Amino acid sequence: MRRALNSRRKVHTAQLLVLALLFLASETNSADNPGFFDPDGYYFPAQETLIGSYHLEWFELSTLDHSGDYEKPRLLTPTARVHFKNRKNDQLLFHDCPQPVITANRLHLQCPAIPLGILTIEGVFLDKGGQYWNRSDIKPMETVVLNARVIVKKNGKLVYSKDHTFTYWEGD
Repeated sequence: MRRALNSRRKVHTAQLLVLALLFLASETNSADNPGFFDPDGYYFPAQETLIGSYHLEWFELSTLDHSGDYEKPRLLTPTARVHFKNRKNDQLLFHDCPQPVITANRLHLQCPAIPLGILTIEGVFLDKGGQYWNRSDIKPMETVVLNARVIVKKNGKLVYSKDHTFTYWEGD
């Protein structure tokens, strides 16, 4: 009996902890919070990025849902997707990057299912304010907003590793 009661208390405590964390996350990641960071959009290499016969066209980040109230977006589980173009046949290839880390201080994308091998983009946003779509000082596809190292490994061997800068575009 005592064991069952302790087990129920642990479950209840864990449930309260999860609710508290969800509440704190919603409070600290809202558009009203000065620390709020909105990186959503498309990121283009400022210089040509050729990896084998593939050209890195862009990658896109999504962290918010603006469909309900544009001023108070709803947080989403972050998603990221890279877009390559095969230079041999001009075919566009889209690849998801599961479990991206997207914060004002860090961007980490790892995309395992690309023909080149495993793509990693590890970077730092230059401006921690985000909301590049709403900023007069950010010129779409001109102003550099991200410094990142692009790395590709295939079968454990390094195929590509180079620092790149990225510009931003909010999309349509």
